[in-house]
Amino acid sequence: MRKTLAILLTAGALSCWSWAQTQNSAEEQSEKKAQKAAQQDRDRDNDAANPNGNITITGGPNVAPSNTSATIHWTTSGRAATIVKYGTDANKLDEKSAQPGGARDHNVTLSNLSPGTKYFFAIMTDDNTVRQKGEFTTTGAASATAATPATGAKDNITITTGPDVNPTDTGATIHWITSGTAATIVHYGTDPNNLNLKSFQPGGERDHNVTLSNLSPNTTYYFAILRDDMSERTKSQFQTKPNAAAATAAPVSGNVAIVAGPKLDVVSDRSAIVEWSTAVRSSSLVHFGTDKNNLSQTAEAPWGATTHRVGINSLSPNTTYFLQVESSQAQGTGTGTKSGKIQFTTLAPGSSAKVNPPVIPVQ
Repeated sequence: MRKTLAILLTAGALSCWSWAQTQNSAEEQSEKKAQKAAQQDRDRDNDAANPNGNITITGGPNVAPSNTSATIHWTTSGRAATIVKYGTDANKLDEKSAQPGGARDHNVTLSNLSPGTKYFFAIMTDDNTVRQKGEFTTTGAASATAATPATGAKDNITITTGPDVNPTDTGATIHWITSGTAATIVHYGTDPNNLNLKSFQPGGERDHNVTLSNLSPNTTYYFAILRDDMSERTKSQFQTKPNAAAATAAPVSGNVAIVAGPKLDVVSDRSAIVEWSTAVRSSSLVHFGTDKNNLSQTAEAPWGATTHRVGINSLSPNTTYFLQVESSQAQGTGTGTKSGKIQFTTLAPGSSAKVNPPVIPVQ
């Protein structure tokens, strides 16, 4: 009897304990459901304030561009899609690069890009919402034929200085500066409706110098500066100097002597214009380089001027250069002379060109 009673008491106790555990489990589940519902409410509130979702970019985006590609890296606060849209038009990102799955640490490599070109990009969420925007420029020089605008489209680059024309009797130098990297293309001729002569320099520049040769004395020439899609950026005209007047004012024979200069007309981040004068008509040659004892590079203008003006292109920004000018008569006809050496420093990238900077003699 006692044994039976003990068994009944034990069974009752176990039943009470099981019931209590069931109650505790139900309460825990109810509490977890309440916590989850509260978190969902908070998420909805966060989503209302942040259309891109609760996941944020915690690092970057950092862009490492090369000539024809770029790698974009960023990190997020949680696992998220790795999607980038990009293009050369900020309002039309028609290229896309994506990686499957989700990650916190994101790396995307964009390929087949054009050198020296600005690109815009947007990091996207998986529901096609912009998470963050950015831009970068590939390295190298832009090709005059690369990134040709669509039919009817025009680039937004403007001419900020010039065009300035320095004519002689048989040639002319045209100089202008643009607000961004652009093609250096000039069409010219004696008929404004038929500019049948062309001068073109490969690559892109902000500071442009074009030398036109084999022109006729005392003649009006018309020219147009063109975009890389051959549309007209601006147009103008100039007149070459009279041959007879030049011969009278400046004899061909006699000793060549530099009577003024050399001086710098313009210095920018990637180019410079040098000017000097001689007593007789002679050649225009500039020797230059970054080592004052090794002026291995040259630039020149057409023969026959007394006021010499030579453009030097494709310089490096923030760099000190040394130069020396040389003038001589036609081969075998007389003397020649060289100036003393002077130095100058190109400007930082994107800086406005300096006009008539001070001359610094090289000791």
